Amino acid sequence: VTDDVCPWNARCWRLVVNNQGVGTCDPSDAEADLSMGVQVLGSAYLGGRSISSQAAAGLVQQHRDGAVRELSRSMRADTEPYGTSGF
Repeated sequence: VTDDVCPWNARCWRLVVNNQGVGTCDPSDAEADLSMGVQVLGSAYLGGRSISSQAAAGLVQQHRDGAVRELSRSMRADTEPYGTSGF
């Protein structure tokens, strides 16, 4: 993940989801399967644009075959996130 605003986030992260659907995300020294800006990851996390659609636009670089599809599918949910605070 690259992050120009918060450079302490700019590193490789390992996302693991167990059989119960509980995920963890920890810093990693392993080679990255994907590279993207934090804004791309945030957009996918909040349900705005999938990792796959952003990869098609050239915003995600795949370093391992199938990694885009795996992350894109794992970030989809039956209910999209929504804000609970009004402005």
